[in-house]
Amino acid sequence: MGKDNVLVLGGGIAGLTSALELAESGSQVFLIEKEAEVGGYAGKYCCKAQEDCQKCGACFVAQAIDDVNNHPNISVFCGLKINSFQSTGDGFKVNFVNDRGEKSGFDVNAVVVATGFKPFDATERQEYGYKVYDGIYTALDLDEKVREKGSFTYAFPKPVERIAFIQCVGSRSDNPQQDYCCRVGCMYAVRMASMIREELPEAAIDIYYMDLQNFGKGFMEYKNDCITDKNINFILGRPAKTYFHPISKKVILKHESPAEGEPQEHEYDLVFLSIGSQPGEDTGSIAEILNLQLTEDSFFMNEDSLNPGVTSQKGVFVAGACTGPRDIAASMQQAKSVSLSVIDYLKK
Repeated sequence: MGKDNVLVLGGGIAGLTSALELAESGSQVFLIEKEAEVGGYAGKYCCKAQEDCQKCGACFVAQAIDDVNNHPNISVFCGLKINSFQSTGDGFKVNFVNDRGEKSGFDVNAVVVATGFKPFDATERQEYGYKVYDGIYTALDLDEKVREKGSFTYAFPKPVERIAFIQCVGSRSDNPQQDYCCRVGCMYAVRMASMIREELPEAAIDIYYMDLQNFGKGFMEYKNDCITDKNINFILGRPAKTYFHPISKKVILKHESPAEGEPQEHEYDLVFLSIGSQPGEDTGSIAEILNLQLTEDSFFMNEDSLNPGVTSQKGVFVAGACTGPRDIAASMQQAKSVSLSVIDYLKK
């Protein structure tokens, strides 16, 4: 077995970043992705640049994919799921299986789990009519459509006069499995609203929110500029429900204003649901195979806050959104820190 072989499980932005950092340190990296290609959900996001870069991080993904595919110390394997795991004394034997039942194995000295997250299924919030009424989409739908078509107006060619964003759909809820903040929805909605404003200067754009979380540098200043310079409205309170008007063919939002204390209804052409991030579908099974602990929210647990990525299983590390909700920049930053922990572990 090679002296410094490292397995990176997951080909999203955290996995890509970890693989590059470890490969640059001299390790031979095996990057495993269960899907047909690497990139993860971040690879589906559109660039939100207008006259200036909006620092959404989407452009980092394509560059990371290109760098990984061309790095001599990285081997990429797609379409594989972990099947078994065992310690060999000086490392681990990790076996995988593909859709055809074919098995393959890797002998490695360390493992980085970077399996990402699962977007909240908005159909569970039936009061918002996702996939029931026309004109209602998730934030991920919006990103994918704009990325595919090249602009908002190409993605949604019909006349649009009013647009609404609803924050905290599938997060910050009464459900104990969804009561944490998604950490990305506030900045996401503001960036997308700002991008839409450039293409639709006359449209009304409303953002319904519970409270605004400042997880990005300069977020509040950016938000205030959107209010003063771009006429984007921020409305306190989460709408109770939506329904579709059969005559106007528009979406009606029913909302109780905390300021006025009475229900109101507003009509929109398009409604976008800012959905939360949940643990990946395979998180439980991977945790069982690798003997890893989970947090109370069912994400992978970082056992030592002073050592990024360290788990209860010596030699196995966790990185990115599989440890909890975070955006592209935060995932990359944490993955780099985790890689340093892995490098330190290998040296010892």
